[in-house]
Amino acid sequence: MRMGLILFILLGVMFVNQTNVHAGVFSGNFKIDAQDSVNLKFTEAVLVDDIITIPIYIESDDDINSLDFSLVFNNEKFTYLSVIDHTGHIQYTDFFNPNDYTLRFTSNSFSLYAINKKIISIRFKVSSPCVETNDVFSMISYLNGDLCSSKLPQAVICRTSTEENDEVKIQVYPNPTSGQVHIIAPSDAVVTMISSNGTMKKTFEAKLNANEIYTIATNNYPSGMYWLLLDMDQKSTGQVIIIRHD
Repeated sequence: MRMGLILFILLGVMFVNQTNVHAGVFSGNFKIDAQDSVNLKFTEAVLVDDIITIPIYIESDDDINSLDFSLVFNNEKFTYLSVIDHTGHIQYTDFFNPNDYTLRFTSNSFSLYAINKKIISIRFKVSSPCVETNDVFSMISYLNGDLCSSKLPQAVICRTSTEENDEVKIQVYPNPTSGQVHIIAPSDAVVTMISSNGTMKKTFEAKLNANEIYTIATNNYPSGMYWLLLDMDQKSTGQVIIIRHD
């Protein structure tokens, strides 16, 4: 009778521990909290033509078996396309509601999710030459069914002009630069220069005639990568420039 009671208690403990994994409670009774996060890593986003791919990472010190989130974004710039699974083992469902412009994603796996590695990527079609983190209005995330924090690191991503694009052909030189950068555009334009992390943004009201040189002094700008965005005659294009101060 005593051995049977001990066996019953042990089985009960094992059942509780297995149940707690799905409820979000782990060894040592640690629970998912604000220290655990889902990172929409805009700083690693890739924009090719009109398609942007943004990776998502999990940051946690716990074992993770499920990931869920909802994402509200700027529908004037983004059109949701698909989710890319980088793990090969998660089961997921994605649903975009056009009424509230919210992407909802839910997933789980019998295998543990990798920590600080790409789990999935989200693909959007982009209708603007530049997008930034602020175009994601809100993100609510859950790990193992429990609310956690969401990270959206600041960044600006722009398409660059190509030689094949004859309609909007611009010249930007020298690049890299240290003291100044020259711009030649085919028509009047508003020039915006944005740091790659989105912390600095300056707009220049520049009336550029065909083949006219417009110069921006870069002496006072910190070294780094910047985006030059030109809006002209209902057309837009962007160019990456590098500022280096030796």
